Amino acid sequence: MSERPNRGDTAVVPLEEFDRRFLDLRPKLVSFLFRFVTQRRDAEDLAQETYLRARRGLRGFAGRSRLETWVFQIASNLARDHHRARARWREDTQDRCKATTRASPAKVERMQELVRSAPAERYDAREHIDYCFTCIGKTLRIEQQLAILLKHVYQFTVPEIVEILGMGEGKGGVCAGLLGGG
Repeated sequence: MSERPNRGDTAVVPLEEFDRRFLDLRPKLVSFLFRFVTQRRDAEDLAQETYLRARRGLRGFAGRSRLETWVFQIASNLARDHHRARARWREDTQDRCKATTRASPAKVERMQELVRSAPAERYDAREHIDYCFTCIGKTLRIEQQLAILLKHVYQFTVPEIVEILGMGEGKGGVCAGLLGGG
């Protein structure tokens, strides 16, 4: 699905070809969903639901965009629905974590000692920092999170992102501004 035809994919994609192309795309799709939902099982479930919905709706795929763009649009909608259903991140999460850390300087010093002295602890700390970046991303609106992932991790163009996220003309300019152009 990485080829980029000038006029989008053919209007009718045979089921066998769709299955083959989806299998090729699946690791990239699961990776995208995982970065958003942060749970491997949820990402796998959403990828499976994306496959089922895309396969059922294949006749409605008009070929005005790449098949990959259309599939990511379905996945993005499912990820938004998943996020709304979970409502996992409270707005004050970062503030609460900061307060907890500042309340125990001795614990912070002990953690720093462990990180300096043990390779396994250093690895765990790096993993934790990666997770923190995910948490920071969760403070952005859903559309901003998805747009940044689609642009900087999956190299979609701004017009493709606008289509995937179902943004109207007015929001496309906002998207381009957030992402640094087309």
